[in-house]
Amino acid sequence: MSWLEKWSAIFPSHLITKELVAGYAETLSDLSSKQLDAACREVTRSAEQFPKPAEIRAALRRVEGLACTRPEYLDEPIPSESERWTPEARADSDKVRAKLGLPPSESSPDAAVESEEASEKEKS
Repeated sequence: MSWLEKWSAIFPSHLITKELVAGYAETLSDLSSKQLDAACREVTRSAEQFPKPAEIRAALRRVEGLACTRPEYLDEPIPSESERWTPEARADSDKVRAKLGLPPSESSPDAAVESEEASEKEKS
């Protein structure tokens, strides 16, 4: 079902004609199908009457504006385990885990040895 058909069902007093379809197709022809779908979905959320092409374009600007407000750090790749945890940070974490009665974090055998050494030094 096309957006025009959906809107016609929502706003039954607005008839769909060949001329209407041609007019919308011509005025919105520069938009990709993904842009058009996003804009139509957005305009439908707030439409009080059958959406006009200008309202669809305004909805597209709103949708595209939302994408621009996303913080860039959310799109950064997830760091590897070695980038997230330095041996010192892992040892500090394991000290806190030991105080809380939790087992050491799962890590490389070297980090576990370092954690045990740190715990022994703390006890002394």
